[in-house]
Amino acid sequence: MSWYRALGSTSAATAVNLVLSLGSSVIVARLLTPDEIGVFSISVSLLAFAHILRDFGVGQYLIQLRDVQREDVRAGFTVMLCTSMTLALLMVGLAPWAASFYAEPRMTAVFYVLALNFALIPFGAQILSVMKRELAFGSVARINITASAVQAAATVAFAYAGQKHLSMAWGSLAGNVVMISCLFAARPHYAFLRPRFSGLGKILKFGSQSSLSGIVGRVGSSGPDLVLGKTLGMDAVAQFSRANSLLAMFAWKVDEILLQVFGPVFAKGLREGGDARANLRQALQTYSLVQFAILAVLALVGPTLITLLFGPQWEAAARLSTWLTLWSAIVVPIQLAPAALMAAGHVGACLRANLVSNVALVAVLFSSAVVSLEQMAWLFIVYRVINLGAWLHPLRQHFDFTAAQCWQACRGSLGICALGAAPAAAAEIYLRTSGAPLPALAHIVALGAVSVLGIMLALQFSTHPLRAEMHKAFRLVAHRFAPH
Repeated sequence: MSWYRALGSTSAATAVNLVLSLGSSVIVARLLTPDEIGVFSISVSLLAFAHILRDFGVGQYLIQLRDVQREDVRAGFTVMLCTSMTLALLMVGLAPWAASFYAEPRMTAVFYVLALNFALIPFGAQILSVMKRELAFGSVARINITASAVQAAATVAFAYAGQKHLSMAWGSLAGNVVMISCLFAARPHYAFLRPRFSGLGKILKFGSQSSLSGIVGRVGSSGPDLVLGKTLGMDAVAQFSRANSLLAMFAWKVDEILLQVFGPVFAKGLREGGDARANLRQALQTYSLVQFAILAVLALVGPTLITLLFGPQWEAAARLSTWLTLWSAIVVPIQLAPAALMAAGHVGACLRANLVSNVALVAVLFSSAVVSLEQMAWLFIVYRVINLGAWLHPLRQHFDFTAAQCWQACRGSLGICALGAAPAAAAEIYLRTSGAPLPALAHIVALGAVSVLGIMLALQFSTHPLRAEMHKAFRLVAHRFAPH
């Protein structure tokens, strides 16, 4: 499968999953209280660390290997099986302690359901890694859509049935069972593998550093839930999480699309002797334009969209969303760095970069003990700047990809998006200061449309590489819908 077909398949799957996730989130946000959602969020955050150890870097190890045999997959499955089962039992034992630490007894049942889900995942994870290595993204996309549809439907059904904080846990379990079943059907040759205990040394060496790096990196996504739940309470956790929800549904989904394709394709290029620096520059030009455009639109319409979708109880989240979105733009230039370094086998570099950036994150999060949630969110700019510097260093060290080259790859995209979104930003300022705002839906549609059209117009008059791709897409659409 070509790069563009792989990207197209993954994009289509992510778009469908986005609709499913958004639909279920809107319904669940109205069926459950912020407190109930906060209970689930903290439980998931705690278990996320265990998920990293369960995988033990096996997926990345299989992708970056020069040649993969069935015995390698069996050895990887053995590592994941042992770690996941051990950790699942450990999480069951620690559930009462976690509930006591947060003074929240409802967390115990959530832990039990998610621990079962956790124990099942390794039976399909090794197949998923092999399919990504083979660039079989069309099949992966269909499987992901099927599993996501089941998860969304099950989550809503359980919420309606009164399962409250457990509804999302049961939905996740249902989706995982379907995912594993589909993977078995797609690659029966790798289903029901027997454990293999020879050849584990290389996996354990790679996995130990990868897992530690993953745990440190997970602080970036789970740290706010864990710390804010203790310093500010469950409602603050839910508000902060909801403020990031549009980023998670849109901007972070772009990461999911590109990184799923970029990692295996970049690793394949390295195996074939390609120019790592040139491949990084080309990928970053594409990535940065799409990401800056999404962040620009979300910064403008995000607060109104959060209130419209999730209700007036999320006003605090709406106030935070614009600033958290803008701070995310700072790290766009280094978002491909972890995948590139992992694909090249530089696990230690990922670990060091994660350590530096997340020390800054923890310091910012713990400031919530003495400042308000809104003030703490402003301090996130410090974390983002340090995060940028932490990843620029290994890019220069291992790929000779300097900060200047990184800026050159991104500056065209930033200029296009800033120029294109400027009219919508001016309209937003006018509407908020005039005292006569538009109705919520009209506000979102108008500003969103002006932003997107402005960015596309700016791209049209630029020399950006995506300009040619945009013309190809337009011609393809015109040809498909033209009368024959």
